[in-house]
Amino acid sequence: FERSYCTSPVCGPARASLVTGRMPHEVGVNVLGDAPDPSVATMGEIFRDAGYETGWTGKWHLPKSYPRGAHDIPGFLNLPMKSVENYALGEYTDDPIADEAVKFLERKHDRPFLLAVALHNPHDICQWIWKEPLSHDDLDRFPPLPSNFESDPAEPQFISDCRRRTYYGNEANGTVHWDNDQWRAYLNAYYRLVEQVDVVVGRILTTLREQGL
Repeated sequence: FERSYCTSPVCGPARASLVTGRMPHEVGVNVLGDAPDPSVATMGEIFRDAGYETGWTGKWHLPKSYPRGAHDIPGFLNLPMKSVENYALGEYTDDPIADEAVKFLERKHDRPFLLAVALHNPHDICQWIWKEPLSHDDLDRFPPLPSNFESDPAEPQFISDCRRRTYYGNEANGTVHWDNDQWRAYLNAYYRLVEQVDVVVGRILTTLREQGL
């Protein structure tokens, strides 16, 4: 994607947009924990009504993160992953999610299908923030900070307030005393998490090719 936009910097509202094609406030999902307006069709319902087989595997969080029931996700057959050690981290969930996607792709289909695969990473960076700061022994391999790293002096007051709040997305509080080198370590960790999920995406794309899909 050379030009793409996110409708919300929070996963639940953004996911509500992805599955409905509408802005978060239009479907009533403004913050985490909100459930979408059931009168607004999901893409699963639209494709299913058009004759497609529809499946969903991975995170939902609208509002439950990983529902287990087969019909818990509107318009989709839910394909829950097997029990994992820690549902809060993509380190533990993404491979089992991909396992379910691969199984779906490998079975016989007698009609067109839509499969949604909701992987978790690089979300683990939120938990990484709360770890003890890394040593800078490997500083030479950390990526440089972007040219627009510094806070904009003219940023909206709302953004400034978000940096100080102690609730709902308070990760910024864990970075208050970071120096630039610690931010470079953060970027390095983020890139490694992107690499991890890229490997999982590669498994799914390989299965598509192998199945001639």
